[in-house]
Amino acid sequence: MLKPALIILSLLSLLFIFMLTGFTSKGYILKTQLTLNDVSAGPSEIFLGNGETSEFPVTSQEFNYIRYTLSENQQQVDVTAQLIFRQGDFRNTSTLPSFSVLPDGQEASMEYRAEENGPNIHWTVSVAPSE
Repeated sequence: MLKPALIILSLLSLLFIFMLTGFTSKGYILKTQLTLNDVSAGPSEIFLGNGETSEFPVTSQEFNYIRYTLSENQQQVDVTAQLIFRQGDFRNTSTLPSFSVLPDGQEASMEYRAEENGPNIHWTVSVAPSE
């Protein structure tokens, strides 16, 4: 008699948790084009939720990973990219200047060079809510 009640209670608890996460989390489509010395690096379209981070391998002499982070800030969305070089225990991270954009699909772009002999970075971003 107790077993069916526990099963029903467990299912209702899972349904409740699913509803909470479904209603509170928004997802965004991040369209991005990042070039290092005129060579494209990383994916061109990513799905990210609020506070999420995604990391992708890239082929470059200076970096071998790129990490994107997205967070909501009032009516805007903040997007950050980090270029990472890892080899064994050694790790070097370069954070690009971030974007604060409205999630309406309009593009924003920048050119950036951290060091005189560093790579020329061109980064274009647009963010739109996922359906």
